[in-house]
Amino acid sequence: IPAKEEFIKSIMYSRSRPTWIKIKQAKAQFKVVFPTVDRMFAYIKSLNEIQLPFISSTYTDHYGRFEGRKSYFKNLSCAMQRLESRVFIKVICPALIADGIPRFLTVHDSIIVEERYAEQARQVIQEQFELLGIRPPVIR
Repeated sequence: IPAKEEFIKSIMYSRSRPTWIKIKQAKAQFKVVFPTVDRMFAYIKSLNEIQLPFISSTYTDHYGRFEGRKSYFKNLSCAMQRLESRVFIKVICPALIADGIPRFLTVHDSIIVEERYAEQARQVIQEQFELLGIRPPVIR
């Protein structure tokens, strides 16, 4: 996990723009430490408009044109966003309702509940992530 944390900190959250050499080094290190994840990312990013027809109308430039191969890198971020939304909408929200939390609001990757339901919601969310086999995120 330290390699992953370093990668995320140095590449994804750094305030300074890393040099291309540092980016290449970090990618190479990530590939060594997480080879399966790296292969999965590469596969998802290589899918084209024949395999994913929706991308030709979704991944457009500011003129509304699909730029073909130049757009394939967007597959990974879109897949992650869809996964995240489905976890919230199809797993966590129904669990909150089933547990008797009457009102809540989803905002991107967050759920806002009345303060009196905060601890109950936290427990439900943690349980749902554990059922999915995912370490629960920090919940505030």
